[in-house]
Formats: sequence, structure tokens, C-alpha cells
Amino acid sequence: MAIYYVSKSGDDANNGLGPNAAHASNKPWLTIGKALGASGIASGDTVYIGPGVYREQVTIAMTSATAETSVLGDPRNRQGFKDGSAVLVPPGEVRWTAFDDADDKTLPSGSSPLITFAGRDYLTFRYMTLCGGKSTTAQLINAASESHNITFTDCKIIHGTDPVRNAIVVTAAFATALNWLFDRCVFLASSAYWFNLTLTRGTGDDYDANFVIQNSLAAGAATGFCNVVSTGAGANFGGGVIVRNNTILLPYTIFCGDANLSTTYPCKLEGNLIFTPGYACRAASLTSPAYLTEDYNIFNGAARLNVDAGANTIVNTYADLVHLGESAWNGGMPRPFFMPTADSPFLGFGDAGDAPAYDFLNRIRPGGGAITKAVGALERHDVATKETSVVDAADASIKLTGPSDQDIYVPVNAESTTISIKARYDSGTYGGTNYPQAILLDASEIGVATETETATVSASDAWETLTFSAITPTAKGVVRIRLVNRSTAAAGICYFDTLGIA
Repeated sequence: MAIYYVSKSGDDANNGLGPNAAHASNKPWLTIGKALGASGIASGDTVYIGPGVYREQVTIAMTSATAETSVLGDPRNRQGFKDGSAVLVPPGEVRWTAFDDADDKTLPSGSSPLITFAGRDYLTFRYMTLCGGKSTTAQLINAASESHNITFTDCKIIHGTDPVRNAIVVTAAFATALNWLFDRCVFLASSAYWFNLTLTRGTGDDYDANFVIQNSLAAGAATGFCNVVSTGAGANFGGGVIVRNNTILLPYTIFCGDANLSTTYPCKLEGNLIFTPGYACRAASLTSPAYLTEDYNIFNGAARLNVDAGANTIVNTYADLVHLGESAWNGGMPRPFFMPTADSPFLGFGDAGDAPAYDFLNRIRPGGGAITKAVGALERHDVATKETSVVDAADASIKLTGPSDQDIYVPVNAESTTISIKARYDSGTYGGTNYPQAILLDASEIGVATETETATVSASDAWETLTFSAITPTAKGVVRIRLVNRSTAAAGICYFDTLGIA
């Protein structure tokens, strides 16, 4: 499968096969529209988008893919994009926007959606900002002609429009799974609904549309987050719209606008932290069995209309102990907004059985020392404490208690380097056989790949050296090492000490 490149230093007359605009032959394209056009990428290919602002409204015209095909922003310029003078392009946001003026203050002249899928399938978008226009006629994403196997991961998605216009419009044909996933995204809009999903009914069997939104943060829509309705005729319905483990500040989170939806594959609201002046979930009518269910949520505001109460949902009771930027005032580590505080009741809240094994930051669930997963999009991370009694060779180690993690940063030169760290766990408290790990995280911009080293049973109550393979960074830089306690017991303790760099 081929790899292609798009750069603000490129030209659509190029072959798109290299990131260096000064290369003799393999040079990047200029536009995303070229990459997704009839003469661009093909099924199974990957296209990298270099740092910059791409002011385009694109109708995808490539031959519909039959295998995963990736459109990946490269904000850190890991691919080595260079301009026409062979100078490296500085890292920066990859923004795909409908605004066509340089200051982003003037309404877009076009009325088309930012992305029109036009029935194309198997497309994955990642590491990008998608910015829709402020128009009464344009959506952000239009997939009214059914598209399957679409994924948006690690994207910031913003859209301002007339409050009666929906931002993302998707239709499912009868008896077919959409297989859409929005994962670890940020949504900010002033539209009506973020998602307007239409599930076609017919004759045969009920079907699972498999449309999932998870691990995301959302705010700002005039009406709500997700509206699910049906169309067509027949006694068999679609369902399976799942909104799980998100943190949402919107009037409605999910609204099933009519009763012609599946009770075999109900729509679900699970594990969300929701602040709302309207109903967190609402159905057109109360049915048994239900076509909209909810559980393991925390609702702050109105809870439900025509939806049975989840047995584990909390309404207007728990203190909202989340970080809102105040840690910087106190001289502490800056933490993302809505990350649970150390003593938050949102930690260890539990899940309905389908919560992801990672959170909005793509870090472990559960975290923060709890043995069950937190509600909302974020676990608590970087929770190591100083330990002076159990040490290797110095006067202090760091201690992690219960399922938790801590990132440390190590400067490296452009030379062969071997990094090691001592690990140990406490046999009296540690639960399970998933022993502590040290993970050298990907830093491909300096030629460093991810590597995981795991402690063994022999490390119980004794120090063990975890040594990574030698690396030779391509430039000076910083690598990140994630230290992980994987105990199944909340009181399970592990330690790390003596960082070695040779």
C-alpha cells in the first residue's frame, strides 16, 4: 500500500510520494482535495498532512476503499516535511477548515460541508483540527449517502452555524452496520445537534448500526449532542448508537426522536459525566423493552425523559471534583480540565462492561489508584508519590499505589543511548500477575520507537533492572518513559528508582 504526502509547500501536479518539496521527483501534493480526489489515494493507502492551514471544502471522489485508508495529520512533523528550499517545516497544527479568509473572521463563501463522504468507506482521520463554517446551509460532515467504517481519532472538531443546522449528518441504510467511531475527540459548536443520525427501517430483522462516540469532550451546541431518528417504512428497526465515557456540557446528550428504533440493539448512554440544563437522555416514548437505555452515568442537571433510570447512575448528588485549571495556581502540575482530582468520587465509578481500556489521553483505565474505571472521558494520571523507606541506592524512590501511571522525561543526545530503571513491587499488597511496566514512548521525530519492559515475578520485594534496547536518536531531544502499576488491588504497591542513562 502506498504512502502519500500533502504539504503547504506542495503542488497538486506533483506525484505526492515524498514530504520534501525540494526533492527532484517525489514531492508532496498541495491539497487534501487532491489526496481524496479521483486521482489521489487508493484503498489501503496512507496520506500524511503536514503542518499548516488547509482551506478546503472536500467531496471525497476516490474509488471507495475496501480496507482501512488513513488520512493522518502530522503536527509534530515526524515525516520530515520540507519546503521548496529543503528547510524543515516547523511543527504546528494541522487545520482543515471551511473558512477561506486568512484571519478566520469572515463567513466562508462556500456553502458545502467541510467533508462530504459521498458514499466512500474505510477512512480513518487522525491528529487534525476540523473547522466548519458559520453558514445556515453547510454541515461540518455529511454522510447522508451511506458510508461505512469511518473513524475519527484524536481530532479537534469545531463548528459554528445556525442553531437549527446539525453539524454531522449520517444516514444508515436498512440492515447494514455503519461501523463509525469517534474516539478521543474534542467537540465545540453552536449548531443544533452535533450528530444527527437517521436509521432506515424496513422488513427483515432489527440491525445494529454500530455508531460509537467515546472518550471525548463536548460543549457548546445549541440543542444537544446526538439526535437519533428513523426513516422509511417497515416493522424492523435500527439501533446501536452508543455514547460512552464522554464528558459533555450540552443541553441534551442523546435524544431518540421517534420510537421506531430497535429494542434488540438499543441506543445506550453509559459511563458519561454530563452537565446539562436539559435532559441528559430523552426518548419519544417510554417502552419496555427500551430502545434507549442508560447506566453508570453522572448527571448534573435534568436527567431523563421517557428513559428508565440506570441502577448505577447518580443524579445531582456527587461533588464535582475535577480540575479546572486551578492546579497551576497552587504550584502543582497542570492538569487537563475535567480530570478528576485526587479524592474525586468520579474515580473508580465503574462501568457497564464496555468502557474502553484507555481514556481521552490514550492512557490506561482504570487509573488514579482505583480498581474500576472513572466516569467521563478522563482518568487521573501522574500520581506517583515520594518514598523514603523503600529505596534502591539513593534516599528516595517513587511509589505508585493501585492501578496508576507516571510519566518521566529524559533528555537524550544524538548518540547511542541505553536507558534503564529499577522496578520493584510489594508481594503483600500487589494483586494479580500483570506486573509493573516501564514503557519508552514513541518519539519518532527523533527516531525512537515504543518499547515496553515488564517486571517479572522475581522482582517481588527486590529491585529488578528494566533495560530498554539501545537507541540512537537522530537529534537531541527528550524521550518520555511511562511507569505503570498494573495491580488488580487498590492497595497494590510498586516502586521505581535509579534511572540509568549510558
